[in-house]
Amino acid sequence: MRLHLLLLSLALVQGAGDYYKLLQVPRTASERDISKAFRRLARTHHPDKNPSNREKAEQKFKELTRAHEVLKDPQKRQIYDATGRDPDEVPPTGFGGPSSGFSGFPGGFPGSQAPPPGFSFGGTPGFDFPFQSSPRRGPTPGQQNDILDELLGAFLGRRRGQTSFTERQAPPQEPEKEVFHEMHLTLDQLYAGARRKIRVVHQVPNSWTGAYETLKEVYSVRISPGYRNGTKLRFKGRTREVNGMQFRLPPVTITIHEKPHPFLVRTGKNHEDLLYVCNLTVDKVLSGRTLRLRVPLPCGKTAEVRLKPKDLEAAARRLSAREMEAQMHWNAISRVFVAEKKLVGMGMPRARGLGLQYGDLLVRFEVIVSKAAPA
Repeated sequence: MRLHLLLLSLALVQGAGDYYKLLQVPRTASERDISKAFRRLARTHHPDKNPSNREKAEQKFKELTRAHEVLKDPQKRQIYDATGRDPDEVPPTGFGGPSSGFSGFPGGFPGSQAPPPGFSFGGTPGFDFPFQSSPRRGPTPGQQNDILDELLGAFLGRRRGQTSFTERQAPPQEPEKEVFHEMHLTLDQLYAGARRKIRVVHQVPNSWTGAYETLKEVYSVRISPGYRNGTKLRFKGRTREVNGMQFRLPPVTITIHEKPHPFLVRTGKNHEDLLYVCNLTVDKVLSGRTLRLRVPLPCGKTAEVRLKPKDLEAAARRLSAREMEAQMHWNAISRVFVAEKKLVGMGMPRARGLGLQYGDLLVRFEVIVSKAAPA
């Protein structure tokens, strides 16, 4: 009796609704149009967007999700278009004849090639199974329950070993892949430190649709004074809510790149010193007068350097004709060192304890001498 009532109730179960109507798309809609329509409706009917009627929203969202699953899959869509039923409700081979039992289920009824005698549902449309008599023993109560599970699963969209659609959960997102970005700053910006905002574009998988969503996230980057070229700043992964749906953004690594300066170069063990090279002419070196030089610094100030005649005496000796003749070849360019001055505390900043300390400014004087080949 229990078996009869359960199977009789199955006859009243209706097939899947109109998935095209549910997604508000025509039957000729492309896969892209179907996914686009689903995303639009999913935002509206997401349970988090309808807290006052969450239960109804959950049911609607599940129906939309199932419709999208079927119509975006070419094989499932073909079955749905041909039968008007959810593909999971269509048995693989249908119900067989009297000699094959329930051929829609592997092996038919256990212990027999045909269903056990004594069961007929002629009064129920679609459940008229003429059973032939057989001397073999029919299914046990436990086997009948297994058969019912198979039959219920065929009508309710699941098979043995599978959970029902209402029990399905959103598949997990793919493992987070670190995103790398670059930020180019001037020497002046690295000297003073700054705060910059950078926009990073993420391609994040939608755990419900399987499609990728494009999300733009803004990161606030703090540039400490004295950052070096190649410094890496790392941001942990974060969660972003869009239209009531949660997306997990991957971690981001931002690499600092220093733009070339027109006349200053970072040097020293920790790149804390600044080097400025001043090219002099031979006439200035041999003039015997004090030379004055002003060097603009990244902090906005100007450093003044003086080169007195006594500092040029050694350079003048190196520039003697005989020494230059020995050093040079025809058409060669020779760089002759004159002097170097150090201005303490005028270099790049560096963090020390709770405060900042500064490197040095090195000013190097050189003479570039060239000699043309004889005519």
